[in-house]
Amino acid sequence: MTSTLLPIHIAAGGLAIVLVAAALLASKGGTLHRRSGLLFVYAMLVMGMSGSIMAFSKSPSNQNVFAGLMTVYFVGTALTTVRPVSRWTRRFDIAALTLVVGLALIDIVFGVKAFNRPRGFLNGIPFPMFFFLAMGGADGDGQGDIEALGGAALDSNWSGGHGCLIG
Repeated sequence: MTSTLLPIHIAAGGLAIVLVAAALLASKGGTLHRRSGLLFVYAMLVMGMSGSIMAFSKSPSNQNVFAGLMTVYFVGTALTTVRPVSRWTRRFDIAALTLVVGLALIDIVFGVKAFNRPRGFLNGIPFPMFFFLAMGGADGDGQGDIEALGGAALDSNWSGGHGCLIG
């Protein structure tokens, strides 16, 4: 599986770099900015998912599984901050919140497993890193999703926790 996905993963990552440069150099809000930004999102989604799948095929506890899924989460929620609130964005926010809370809980479980090992490592990762990743995913990022679901996003100009990513 890795031999099939690796070229796709690399191509998506390279394309994302080119597209984000185009989006940053174009006039904000212009057609080129919007189109290259949206294509950047798609490229990052492909890159994150392919990376997660490749890592999962090696080991379900491989931290690159979580890194790829967090990339999908960050890029997806960044896109929803620049879209007007709709049923689709609300559903996506619910799915994103579920994903990030699930990842945080899994990181906590792995952190406890690592803590209980003699040297405090799990798959070469020290236990504090698992707790750090859990806090990073559930703290500021999930908070924006919770606020959006709670009704703070009634104004279509409201920006959740990731406005800085797609400024």
